[in-house]
Amino acid sequence: MISRIKTILLILLIGLVSGCSQLNSYQAGIYDDDAKIANQGDSYTFANRLGSIKETSLHLEFGGFYGKQTVWTIEANEKGIVWLDVEIKLDGGRFKICLVDANREVTVIAENETDEVIQVEVPQGKNYLVLVGKNAKGNARISLRIDENKRIEIELVN
Repeated sequence: MISRIKTILLILLIGLVSGCSQLNSYQAGIYDDDAKIANQGDSYTFANRLGSIKETSLHLEFGGFYGKQTVWTIEANEKGIVWLDVEIKLDGGRFKICLVDANREVTVIAENETDEVIQVEVPQGKNYLVLVGKNAKGNARISLRIDENKRIEIELVN
C-alpha cells in the first residue's frame, strides 16, 4: 500500500516537472523565432517582476523573464513616427523590444543593454510593441512619444 502511494506521488512529481519544462522550453524558443514573436497570443513567465506599465511609459525590474509580452497597441491611420526613450540594463539573459506590424513583420527596436532615444517608423494599421526575453534579468524603462501631426493612437494592452 505504501509503495503504491510512493509510486503515485513519483508519477505526479514527474508530470509536474515535465509539464513546467515544456512550457519554459516553448517560451525559451520564442526569442529567436519571429513567427512566434508575431503570433497574436502572448506566452511569458517572470520569476519576479516589479514596476508598472502605463499608457505611454514602462518601468520594470525583472528576473527569469522568458517569452513574449505585448505591452502596447499602436494604431496609425497613416504612416508616422513614434519615439521611444529606452533604457535597458541587464544582469543576465537576453532581452529585446520589437515592433510587430499589421502584416506580422517583426522589427527589433532595441536589444540587450541600451540607453537611447529611438525613432521608429510605424506603418499604417495596427502595430504592437512587445517585450521578448530569454532568462532575462535586469530593468527596463520605456517612454513613448508620438508624431503630433499624424493620427496615431497608443493603447495599453492588459
